[in-house]
Amino acid sequence: MKKLFPYRFMLMVVLIFSSATLFAQQDKEPKLEALKSSFQKDYLSVGMLLQTVGDFQLERSFSGKSGFSIANMRLKIYGNLDKQFSYFLQANFIRTRPFLDARMSYHRSPSFTLDLGLFKSPFSKELLTGADAIDFVNRSQVVTYLAPGRDIGAQARGSLQNGFMAYRVGIFNGNGISVFGNENNNFLYAARLAFFPEVTVQGKPSDLEIGINFASSRDSFLPIPGYTGNAHLDGERFLFGVDFRWQNEKYLLAGEYIRASLDSVVGIPQNPSPLNLAPSGFHLTGGYMLTDISQVLFRIDQFDNDLNDGTTTLLIFGYNLWPTGATEFQVNYIINTDDSGLKRHQLLINAQIGF
Repeated sequence: MKKLFPYRFMLMVVLIFSSATLFAQQDKEPKLEALKSSFQKDYLSVGMLLQTVGDFQLERSFSGKSGFSIANMRLKIYGNLDKQFSYFLQANFIRTRPFLDARMSYHRSPSFTLDLGLFKSPFSKELLTGADAIDFVNRSQVVTYLAPGRDIGAQARGSLQNGFMAYRVGIFNGNGISVFGNENNNFLYAARLAFFPEVTVQGKPSDLEIGINFASSRDSFLPIPGYTGNAHLDGERFLFGVDFRWQNEKYLLAGEYIRASLDSVVGIPQNPSPLNLAPSGFHLTGGYMLTDISQVLFRIDQFDNDLNDGTTTLLIFGYNLWPTGATEFQVNYIINTDDSGLKRHQLLINAQIGF
């Protein structure tokens, strides 16, 4: 059985690749349109996301075991109300605490919207992209380890100069998804500026977004990014990041760099000592649309936690297929350059349906 293991899953990959020729995405999808007509109104919309992921490796070097899991089982409810108010609620039922987002918003004008509640802090293009729309099965290492994530607080956002620039700036508790209030008397401050210059290639317009991100906080019992032990940080955290994403009908080029400055004491677990860390990392992605419904990608994903563990560099080959407007299949083949033996290669397969 073990000898057949890699060949069976290589066959699975080939079948998924070849299935692109069997699907022809129709201009009209009557059942999906009927669903949207019934459940997605301006004042009340209902959406969902289901993701089933297969994770396979002959000799495990990544966490967990080979097999299948439900990565997301989300339900969202959102809509617009009178006098420019709106709401957005989202839960993930595979979590012990299922709530993800609980946001109310006031839209004063295109240049000013105020958000209050639980939502993603304004940092990192990839973080702010929904789980149903990211390029690969998982987000990059540096975004996973360093970007602040969801938190409770307030945010102002808007678009300026006829859409050339967008801003988000917010203040948050700084202790993630928690309904129990702030863990201390300090806050997380985060801001993002994004620019959308007009770019044409061979006379055709393309989309370009360039982002600059900042965040600062004073934290208690913050896990050390990328470290698997029991150590934690108590002290000042400053984050800086830049990102870009360019895309046209055929090509995609995207990247991001984040660096943190952690001026803190560390407990392992009850022996505090001064510690200054500067973890950092980047990802660089290229993509090409093979057909209207299929795409190939390649990513270099690197993270350095500034500890003895050193730098981890992943090479990720990806394939995305969209059979319908509500479904997607993703295949990722991952090679860790520090441990690149064939048996340590990882295969991820994501099957999702969402609307």
